Amino acid sequence: MPKPYFLGRKVKMGRKRAGLIRIGILVFLVLLGFILVMQERNMGSEEQAVFSWFPDYTETGYNDRIIPRLKDYRIRYLFQYVMDEDFSGDALAEFAHNLQEQGIKLYVIFDDQDMNAETFQVFLDKVLTYRDSLGIAGIVTDIEPFSKMSDASSSEKKETLSRLADFFEECADAVEGRLELLHCMPTWYDQISEKDCERIIRSGTGIILMNYHRSDMIDSISFEYSVGRQCNIQIFSAAELGAVDGKGVTSAQNTYAGEDRRTMMHELDQVVRAYPECILTYHQLRDLIKV
Repeated sequence: MPKPYFLGRKVKMGRKRAGLIRIGILVFLVLLGFILVMQERNMGSEEQAVFSWFPDYTETGYNDRIIPRLKDYRIRYLFQYVMDEDFSGDALAEFAHNLQEQGIKLYVIFDDQDMNAETFQVFLDKVLTYRDSLGIAGIVTDIEPFSKMSDASSSEKKETLSRLADFFEECADAVEGRLELLHCMPTWYDQISEKDCERIIRSGTGIILMNYHRSDMIDSISFEYSVGRQCNIQIFSAAELGAVDGKGVTSAQNTYAGEDRRTMMHELDQVVRAYPECILTYHQLRDLIKV
């Protein structure tokens, strides 16, 4: 027996309504996902920085692969380790040109651990030679005199930190304002000597705080941030992304390796909320592009 006309019409209307509801839910979920992604990407400081310790710029197609990722993370500062012979090479020149086109400032890393003023002067002369052609904005010093001093006495640590402060002031005198000078430093120098920690902060145009301990990223940099603001210098807060290897990265509490981007950005956003002048920094580029 055929269904009455009005019953058939109700069934069709019900199916149509159900279809519209499903479409509405789908659109809502897509929009929600888009909003979450945009919120995630907008977390952190407006401008961000990244270390790059490898000469990957010599690889074919590197610029096409990496520039979009730098833009995705709003990278405006790139701290690049450069092999001595690469300063005059075409690969670095092309990479530097691409960075300039994207408004990304290039800094080169000085990591000689001897704290020798003459060694720094040789490096500085090289950088100044290629400053204009490569668009080099400044030098990043990454000196870690305490990496092999775990058993040192309190007096030995104070003496070493004082020597480091002396060296950084010598570096500043050599640079004479011709380049920016950023110093990497852990977040516990003030526990050894606030005076020498402040000398280090004041000797450059900026500091890069190796703010790796995820459970204490805010309180641990309060002294450095306060002095940095008084000096009106740039303040970078660096997060570790490398896998635990027992050497450079000794604990899972000190790295975002294996974490998704949303988790990482949610935590790092708290640093920027506490210290609005901080520039989020990632260590390092090879690991960042995996997140």
